[in-house]
Formats: sequence, C-alpha cells, structure tokens
Amino acid sequence: MWRKMIMREKVKLEKKLGEYLEDVWKCIRCGFCNSVCPTSTISRAFMASLTSRGRLILLQAYFSNILDKSLSDEKIQELMEYCFGCRRCMEVCPPGVRIPNLIWRVKQFNRERSYLRRTILIRYGSMLKLLSSVSSLSNLLLHSYIGKLLLEVVAEISRDVDFPTFYTSLEKWINKREKRQSHRGKLAYFIDVFTNYHEVDLGKKIVGLVENLGYVVVAPSQREAGTLLLEEGLIDEAYRIAKENTENLYSAIQDGARVLTSSPAA
Repeated sequence: MWRKMIMREKVKLEKKLGEYLEDVWKCIRCGFCNSVCPTSTISRAFMASLTSRGRLILLQAYFSNILDKSLSDEKIQELMEYCFGCRRCMEVCPPGVRIPNLIWRVKQFNRERSYLRRTILIRYGSMLKLLSSVSSLSNLLLHSYIGKLLLEVVAEISRDVDFPTFYTSLEKWINKREKRQSHRGKLAYFIDVFTNYHEVDLGKKIVGLVENLGYVVVAPSQREAGTLLLEEGLIDEAYRIAKENTENLYSAIQDGARVLTSSPAA
C-alpha cells in the first residue's frame, strides 16, 4: 500500500516537473555547486544532504526507487528548504543543471497539500500593507506571546521568529510628498518589502541622496518582488506578481522614468 502511494506520487511529480525532470539526471556529482552553495557550511556537523549536490542526489535516489520515502517526509522537506534560490550553483554547474528551478517545483508539489499556508503566503504583500497601515497595533501583536502562538498554529511560523518592526510605508511617504523639480530626470523606485515597511528610514535616505543629485523620485504602484513565494514553491503566483510589477514599471518608463531599486531580491 505504501509503495503504491509513493509510485502515484512519483507519477504526479514527474508531470509537475515537466522539462525540469531531465535536470535531475544531468547532475554528474562533480560538487562544483557545493563550493558556492551558502548552505554547504550551515551545519557544524557536515551533512552531504544539506548541500546543493545532496539535494540532486536525493532526487535521483527518489526517482530510481532507491529512496523509499515520500517527498512529504518531514526530513526531506527540511533538506529542500535549505535551498533559497540564490542561483550561485547555476553559474558553476558544467552540465547546466537548473537546480533552483527544480527545487522550486518540488516545493510547489509539497505546498499544494497545505491550502491555508498557501493562502497566507499568496496574500503576503497585501497583509504587509495592512499591517503597516496600523503599525503600532501590528508591532504589539507580532511581538506578543499570543500573536506568535497564533502564527505558529495557523501559518506554521515558529514562535521563535523575531519579527521586524513595522512603520508607515515608504511608498505612501513618497507619494504624499510635494513633487520636486528635476534637472536630471525621473526615477521610478521599486522599493520591495523590507525597505518599504521595515527599514523606511534607509529608504528615505536613498530618496534624499538621489534627489540631491538632481533627480525626482516617484513610487509606481507595486507589489513585493515575489522571492518568498518562489522559495515556498508558489511559482505561478510569483510569476503573476512579476508580470504586474513589470507592467507598472514599464508604464513609468514610458512616462520618461528610469528604474531605481535598492532591493537585492529585485
């Protein structure tokens, strides 16, 4: 019964991976990816399965019927979570294995079973905008024991997580300001989440700096970069957000602006 369930799971995952299934077998186990993977040194007691190559070998074992475990196994999910899509591995891989794209789809396969978590993460940007609009209440709730316990139960976010402080958004601050005259041109600021809601003072300093250089700064309608959604395997949702952001920024470019961002995720 257990083996039949795993076989059905494999068939579904093969369809989900599509062309990326070939990448599982492209891996020649050279280990070049490990030399640049940030998680290769994350454990004091080195474990090969925590590395970039280790995740590929695990998938090879899974599709070769050597690994008699479901991908929903807690330990396997944990190993996949160590990949956060930095793409360093793609720069050094001789056969060109698209490791992040592959891992995202494995995560996507697992996430489809957790509807509530998916719903919360898909609305992540909207939730941040709401929390920022009532920042004092949000900070009180997110730093309280009850608030952390509720998030752990509902969204599977550990109560040990320290949440950053919320402020009124930088986007709102920029759009409320009196428009300045520019002699060097206009910049459309793609802010992204952390600067927009948490490190607002940093964003204000960036705006002040480029204004002193003679530019005027505008903040087009925008959503988060979608990096978190990719890391969580919510690929379709991340692409929709990217399309929306691209269209809004393109409108600003057509209006004569150039794009400015301080987000490494962008």
